[in-house]
Amino acid sequence: MSLSLSATSMSAQSPVFDDAFRRCCEALHRARQHRSGQRFLTRPLATVPGGGTEAVETHDYHTGDDFRYIDWNRCARHDELVSRQFPRIISGWVHLLVDNTGSMANSPDQGSPKKLRLAQQLAGVWGYLALANGDRVTLDYFASEPAASRQSFDRLAEVETLFAALAACEGQRSEATLNTGVDRLLDAQRPSGLVMVMSDLFDAAGIVPAACRLAEAGHTPFFFQILAPHDARPAWRGRVTLGDANSDRQLVATLDADDLACYAQEFSAFCDSLRQVCRRANWGFLQAWTNETFDTITTRLIRL
Repeated sequence: MSLSLSATSMSAQSPVFDDAFRRCCEALHRARQHRSGQRFLTRPLATVPGGGTEAVETHDYHTGDDFRYIDWNRCARHDELVSRQFPRIISGWVHLLVDNTGSMANSPDQGSPKKLRLAQQLAGVWGYLALANGDRVTLDYFASEPAASRQSFDRLAEVETLFAALAACEGQRSEATLNTGVDRLLDAQRPSGLVMVMSDLFDAAGIVPAACRLAEAGHTPFFFQILAPHDARPAWRGRVTLGDANSDRQLVATLDADDLACYAQEFSAFCDSLRQVCRRANWGFLQAWTNETFDTITTRLIRL
């Protein structure tokens, strides 16, 4: 099954959410259903009274059980009251937390889409899959956004409103961090659920403090690290002025090939450490690059 977006759809000049993107979401949902049934991120089915159409087990009747689900045939044969149970997915919450700070909005690579654009599209995919699965979705940002954009979405019919809110998000020059975004989510008293963080995760404090706070509040963290080629191997040489994307701070330095090789090694170690931390803590982690095809990224999504 082909899930790829066209080259035009992935370009920095095209709309963030076009018809090709919507077809990709639909195809991805069908592929995940084929692989995982009705589960979202392999969440297991729950058996509850009256959930489906085919009973899978029974339990002793308890006061308050619906009479419609009593197994009267078994009652007549064995002189005992039992209630039938059916498989059903219990709706959950998926909270999208998007990093819209300056480091996500910059794109030094000529012709390469910004990391924020990929974050918007991936948040759109997650939101579509969750709503199609019967879950409810909320949207929050690291940096300040209009309150109207931070809303909840309860059914698939509202997915276009979610797409519009994501498309309206712009990068902001702000010193907001992952902890700031988590503060905003927790202050909004979001119900316990799956928190999907879309960010490059360039945070001096690391991800552990914020993730632990989410877990303590009953949430399950999932980190989607979004990177651009220049993050791993910047094309800098000689005397350069390095500017902080989120502030006015600057640093003048002279870089040679050895400096860049050392940086590439440190950057690789940084990414490996994120994977190891998430693996040990049983937090979700997936990495995506702006120069990847959407086909490659969505193939990894299906396997989650």
